[in-house]
Amino acid sequence: METLITKPNKKDVLTRAEIRQTYPHQWVLVIEPELDHNLEIIRGKVVVNSPTKEDLYEQLYLPHRQEACPTQIISH
Repeated sequence: METLITKPNKKDVLTRAEIRQTYPHQWVLVIEPELDHNLEIIRGKVVVNSPTKEDLYEQLYLPHRQEACPTQIISH
């Protein structure tokens, strides 16, 4: 499988449950996360997903991915 890059917009905000359902067994990069008191994601925008952590991290170092924004990675 290959890493997929998506371009989020306001309607792409997903809850943690929706992220897990939409991207089962995938690593995802979430921007603009809303966090609970334990710093767990409540909801956010998925911008990259991959079946492997290595592919996801590789995408983080591409020139077009250098955006300044808060992020969090969720493992499967």
